Amino acid sequence: MDWTLDSFFPEFRGEEMRAFDAEMRRKLEHAIELEANIPPFDAESGMAAWEELIVLLEAVMARFSHLSTYFGCLSAADANEEAYRAEKAALARPHAEFVSLRTRLGNRLLGLSDEDFKKLSESERLSRAGFVLQSIRERARHRMSMEEESLAAELSVDGLGAWSRLYQSLAGTLEFEMEFPDGRTEELPISQCRSLMTNPDRRIRSAAFAGGNRAWSRAAESTRAALNGISGTRLTLYRRRGIDDFLDPALLDGHLSRATLDALFAALEAERSAAREILRYKAERMGEPGIAWYDLEAPIHVKGRPEGEGASLTWDRAVELVSRAFHRVYPSLGDFFDEMVERKWIDWSQRPGKLPGGFCATSRFHGESRIFMTFNDCAHDLMTLAHEAGHAWHSRVLAGERPFAQEYPMTLAESASTFAELIVVQGLVDDEDVDPWTRFSLVEESLLRYSAFLLDIPVRFLFESELYRRRAGGELSVGDLNELMIATQREVLGDTLIEGGENPLFWASKGHFYIDGVSFYNYPYTFGFLLSEALMQRWSEKGDAFLKDYEDFLLCSATCSSEEAARRALGADLESVEFWKGTMGGLPRTLSQVRCLVERLES
Repeated sequence: MDWTLDSFFPEFRGEEMRAFDAEMRRKLEHAIELEANIPPFDAESGMAAWEELIVLLEAVMARFSHLSTYFGCLSAADANEEAYRAEKAALARPHAEFVSLRTRLGNRLLGLSDEDFKKLSESERLSRAGFVLQSIRERARHRMSMEEESLAAELSVDGLGAWSRLYQSLAGTLEFEMEFPDGRTEELPISQCRSLMTNPDRRIRSAAFAGGNRAWSRAAESTRAALNGISGTRLTLYRRRGIDDFLDPALLDGHLSRATLDALFAALEAERSAAREILRYKAERMGEPGIAWYDLEAPIHVKGRPEGEGASLTWDRAVELVSRAFHRVYPSLGDFFDEMVERKWIDWSQRPGKLPGGFCATSRFHGESRIFMTFNDCAHDLMTLAHEAGHAWHSRVLAGERPFAQEYPMTLAESASTFAELIVVQGLVDDEDVDPWTRFSLVEESLLRYSAFLLDIPVRFLFESELYRRRAGGELSVGDLNELMIATQREVLGDTLIEGGENPLFWASKGHFYIDGVSFYNYPYTFGFLLSEALMQRWSEKGDAFLKDYEDFLLCSATCSSEEAARRALGADLESVEFWKGTMGGLPRTLSQVRCLVERLES
């Protein structure tokens, strides 16, 4: 591994790790006992016990976050190591007990009068925990009996959690046969498949796509079972809890209203033809009538594009460029990024056994983050590095807050990460010390981000929505899932997608569909991308004084709704279709900029 996890524990399964785990479990048992014997709420004498329970719950959450981050990092970096997977699985049981305890607290909070709840949530000892407490209380409105909720939490270990762990095990050990254009054949971990589909050579992209889908076909029955198991379990629980709309839990997780989500997707549909122009231009540059799914993340074909610098980046060069951009535009972020690199908080190298994808994980116990990714010498991965660094910065800004005031939603998390991407582009695009091809690659990545967030992500959201509608009537077969995925890709990409260019197994290869802790792990990316565009627009209007507003935005991300956070930072109404349309104004400008740069580079 490239990163060091010694600040978590000096030794895996060592004395410190065991003692920390035991203390977390002891605190959890104490909290369970305290909740069972909590006295009636009394603002004069009984409130102290309620405050103690909530503070103790936060302490358990912080310790659980520390262990979960540690085991998650280990098992992602080396998915073949059974001991890592075993420790991660063993954490599922206390987590179920924690979820059950949090649910019981929600029921108790719901039982308080509005006046008493206000007194409790606004008490000095619970300062800045009120929004999360309100959320916990709100969730309690749609709960089964406590006996049923406790059973559901216990069964989640061998239900939702087991299906998710099965998928992670498959994804971490799956390999595919890559047939290179020169006739060479190599067995590669599936984590490298997506990166190969960003290669400038279309033959390599096509071969990686074909090889990857052959591998996923072999795992299709297992992934089908997992996807049906996860979605079916959720629908059963929603029905028993009186939740009529399968989107409601995702909206609660995102701290936003249905009106905001509807406005976002109404704007996306209205601007879909503009987003498709990116794909038309890409096809035009390839000399093709349209694009295939494996062309979505590919660079634009430019004559004379070098194979070396600008088209291929070393890790050291990518780190240098990200640091340079951050320091030039947002010095505090630059200093923090340098600290992450120096302290070895990033796992980036290619090797067998790594899980595909990337993430930033943060311990709420000691506030440190770790970035996981696989770097494949391209501008796309440079932007991934910037993206994950944006997440880490968000956590750093919140590091001094209480645990409940660090519990921000994915919608605002993805705003911070994509904002960091925009900073990198702004910091390097007019830097004369950076070669023209690298600068072009970054502007190009900005354009490709539009196609990803305005087309690819809606495919995932619409597919998952239809999956839940159909799953209510019974299990879906591999053929059903393939047909649904093809139809959704056709709906969104339209005639820019060539006949036969679909990816019917995208439902199997996209790990986001198999996360047990949250559904609809897709729309927040588009939400965050477009909100970050609005944040950048405001920065350009207000100047560097806006950075203070931005950090205030990050600070309030866990203590108010997404709508309120946007209102404070931008004065914006997220329930307005026109607001979201306005965030897409950079698309035609960026496409025009790319066209001009291509003409200049080819002249």
